[in-house]
Amino acid sequence: MKKKLGFKRGGDFLLDDEDFQSTALPTELPRHPDAVSGHFPKISFLKSIAQPKFLRYCELKNLSPWTVKFYEQKLERFFEFAKDRHLNEETIEDFKEHLLKRHNSPITINIHLRALRAFLNWAKEKKMAPPVKITFMREPRKLAMTLSLPDLQRLVNETRKRERADHRNCKYRDVAIIFLLIDTAIRPGELCSITLRDIDWENNSVKIRGKTGERIVYFGNNTRKAIQAYLKHRKAPPWESALFVTIKGEPLNQNHLRLILHRIGKKAGLPRCFAYLFRHTSATEYLREGTDLMTLKNLLGHSSIVTTQRYLHLRGEDMRRKGPGDKLK
Repeated sequence: MKKKLGFKRGGDFLLDDEDFQSTALPTELPRHPDAVSGHFPKISFLKSIAQPKFLRYCELKNLSPWTVKFYEQKLERFFEFAKDRHLNEETIEDFKEHLLKRHNSPITINIHLRALRAFLNWAKEKKMAPPVKITFMREPRKLAMTLSLPDLQRLVNETRKRERADHRNCKYRDVAIIFLLIDTAIRPGELCSITLRDIDWENNSVKIRGKTGERIVYFGNNTRKAIQAYLKHRKAPPWESALFVTIKGEPLNQNHLRLILHRIGKKAGLPRCFAYLFRHTSATEYLREGTDLMTLKNLLGHSSIVTTQRYLHLRGEDMRRKGPGDKLK
C-alpha cells in the first residue's frame, strides 16, 4: 500500500485515513518513542496526535462550535489528569476517582465520560486506540427543576423595573429573552444564534439551528409583543444580524446569557436561574396542555424520542396557537 505522509492544516498535524489501516503506527509519523506500549497507547500520543484530528473530524461533521468546545474541554481535563499514563481501564477508573474527590456529582462525571467515550470510539475506528471499556456511574433519578407561574411572573416584573435610560435596550431585550425561552423551549446556544431573518412574523415562528439541524418553533402573542418592543430599542450596527445583542451592539453569547439570567434570578429571589430551567419548565407546561410525544420531540430538537420521554405529551397545533408565555402578563 502506498504510504502517505501526514500534512499540516491550520497548524494541526493531520493524518490520512490510510495511515490507520493497520494497528501499527506508521514509522514516518512524528511520535514519542513510548507512544505505544503493548496494545495501549500513551495518553501523550492521544493528546498530541489523535485529539486534534478528532476535533477536526467534529468540525467537518458540522457539529456546533459549542459541541466541539465541549469535547475539547472535557478531553483536556482527562489528558491533564492522565498525562504520561497509558490508556486502559485502570486509568479511566482512576480518572473517575479523581473527579469524585473533587466533589463532582455522578452526573458531571458521566458527562466527562461521554465525551471521552465519543473520542475513544472514533480513535478505535481509526485504529489509533484499542477497545477500552468505560463504566458509567449510577445517577440519582431526579425530576428536572421547573419554575412556577408566579416565579416566571416575578422574573418578568423584576426585569421590567429597570428604568435607567442606558439600560432600556437591556430591559426590553431581557424581557423578550424570558418570553422566547419559555415559549419555545430552545437551548441557550440556539437562542444566541437566532438572526433577524429567522423571525417569521406572519406565522409567529422562528427558525432554530440546533444540534440536530434546523427546525421551526412557534411563539405566542405575548412573546411577539415582547420581541417587537425590544426591536424598537435594539442598538446595533446595520450589518449586525444577531437578534439579541449586548449594550455595545455585539452578538449575545452564552456567557452573556448566563450572567443575564443569574442577575435577573437573583433580583427575583430565585436560588437558581439558567436557560435550561426555562426549557424544562416550557416542556412541562406544554405537557399540561396536552400533545403527542413526537411533537414535543420536534419542539425540543431531540434526536431520539427516548430523551423526550422524560416529559411526555404535546400536540403540534397547540404549539402554534398558544404557549406558556401567554399565561404571563
